[in-house]
Amino acid sequence: MFFPFRASSEAEGGGERLLSNRVKDNARGADASIGTAVVRSAFGLMRKRLFAVRLHADRRISRVLAGVAATALGLSGLFVAATSRSAAATITVNEIYPVPAGGTFSLDGHGWGHGHGLSQYGAQGAASLGKTADQITAFYYPNTARSTLPNTSIRVLLQARRGIDSQLYPAVGLTVSDLASGTKVTLPSGPTRWRAVTDAAGLHVQSYSNSWVPFAFGGKTVVAGPVQFGGPPSLRLGAVDGSSREYRGALRVVRLSATAVDSINVLPLDSYLRGVVPRESSSSWQPAALQAQSIAARSYSAYKRAHAPSTQAFDICDTSMCQVYGGVSSYSASGTRTVLETTSTNDAVRQTAGVVRTYQGQPIFAEFTSSNGGWSTDGGLPYLVARRDDWDGAVYSTVHSWTATVTAAQLQARFPSVGTLKRLRITGRDGNGEWGGRVKTVVLEGVNSAGAATSVTTTGAGVYYAHTWPASSDGLRGTWWTVRVP
Repeated sequence: MFFPFRASSEAEGGGERLLSNRVKDNARGADASIGTAVVRSAFGLMRKRLFAVRLHADRRISRVLAGVAATALGLSGLFVAATSRSAAATITVNEIYPVPAGGTFSLDGHGWGHGHGLSQYGAQGAASLGKTADQITAFYYPNTARSTLPNTSIRVLLQARRGIDSQLYPAVGLTVSDLASGTKVTLPSGPTRWRAVTDAAGLHVQSYSNSWVPFAFGGKTVVAGPVQFGGPPSLRLGAVDGSSREYRGALRVVRLSATAVDSINVLPLDSYLRGVVPRESSSSWQPAALQAQSIAARSYSAYKRAHAPSTQAFDICDTSMCQVYGGVSSYSASGTRTVLETTSTNDAVRQTAGVVRTYQGQPIFAEFTSSNGGWSTDGGLPYLVARRDDWDGAVYSTVHSWTATVTAAQLQARFPSVGTLKRLRITGRDGNGEWGGRVKTVVLEGVNSAGAATSVTTTGAGVYYAHTWPASSDGLRGTWWTVRVP
């Protein structure tokens, strides 16, 4: 959730969002530049306040970073500050890194994702050590209780179909309903597709054989809607490129305007999770890890459902902006079927049926991340706290520890106000873990075309966005990094 970074393609046998995190970890991200330039970047797929990291308020950090005072641009990167600050504030440091002769900074880093809540690789590490799903979720969501919920419906926005009509394949028992009037009819056999479209008058149900023609039900060819297709255990929705996808439950078509509709999958919560867990975790993982993922995803879903605005027609979306949801199966344009649900993840959903984590009796905002690198981050809630995590790293992954590069040219392109970059200074970290933890503030210093000194202040996320992974194979995976000095 994820989301950073969770979401895109499967790797290492993992789910779509596991290794693109939630890109899942599913998030909201922004970087701010202060001084001669202010640069904001809202990373749309990062719905979880990706890099808003605060230190845990009841902890104090004391760091002594030995070094020699360095002010000239030509000196090597040196730690030159020693601080002891309240954990509620950024730890002040002064790490100075002149641009290398070749123009490329070499970095070492930890973790992938915002670091809030459950670490997916940490859950796998814990399960490999014999921990149960309840033990795993209790650790990653402290101050919460185990509870159960009934398997009631959730409304899932199919993001890729937003604003366009969805075409349904025919099926025995396929029905259509006008939810405004309560009229419901069983659709006849014969047509090869069904859809609901909109115009200035309202919603129209249409069938297709050789062309699209209106279908009247309840004596009407136009209804206020929403219109809902249902009946069979699953429905197959076609796309304009000839591909299609199978979903459990019903398809609800909601009119947005005279020219656009939303397609919303309405189905029981645990049926929905059968399409989420294999997209968020590797189906080959330990049962307890998959069960923990099921509990986290169910808790997150229940929270989103409980907090959906009353004017909104859906509870949650199907992308890494929420949780990646794939449905039952996908079909290529040639008709080749790929089953997306798996036996192991279906078992995990079933074995944890209804189980959620709650805080003060309510389902929690159970964010999760691919890897926290060994320290979780503070998500601003009593159950999303910064703490050491020895489970993350108990099994190998390419995202617990990583290397990357970023060039002066890439930083100059992202922060043009710096002109020609001369050095990079890290001035704030969160104080948790190796190198003093995740980078909070960075100062880029250079000269402009007139030879005047420049200074741009940004965040660790700002540097991350200059060269990201997996978009680039040598890109940064997050904000917990240091510059490697030869």
